[in-house]
Amino acid sequence: MNKSITRLALAVMAIVVGFGTPAIMAGTASTASATSWPAGWVLPNHHLTPGAHGHSFAQVCPHVSAALENGRPSTAVKNQVYAAYHITYHPYGRYEIDHLVPLELDGSNGKANLWPEPGLHNKKDALENKLHTLVCTRKISLATAQHAIVTDWRTAYVTYVGKP
Repeated sequence: MNKSITRLALAVMAIVVGFGTPAIMAGTASTASATSWPAGWVLPNHHLTPGAHGHSFAQVCPHVSAALENGRPSTAVKNQVYAAYHITYHPYGRYEIDHLVPLELDGSNGKANLWPEPGLHNKKDALENKLHTLVCTRKISLATAQHAIVTDWRTAYVTYVGKP
């Protein structure tokens, strides 16, 4: 099947089923891999959410610093993220503004690190917790964990947590 037709079909399916928007679906790594993930396991649009983070092991280990934790994005910033993704209707439970690089990995609270993840429950939580543990026990570097989650959090999930 033609790649443009496949992408169009995925975008239409995302709108009809409610798992995302074309702006979110545009960030999928490839149409072939996009169809093998559970519903709602999409990537952010990397032009809008490239990921942003610090480089401080001390900010996240053994626990996330209070400064990071208390700096969660405001409603105004969340609304700017929705607007960037062309989402005008976002009732409770349809999306969660999520950090691409989580606070547990020194992720930023800025718009470059935020995206509207479909659904209410963060599918990345288990991965975020696992990577945080691996970083804090020095089994992988903070940079490696950040790179894995920015590149494709779904692939990182399979690598570090296992099949969904």
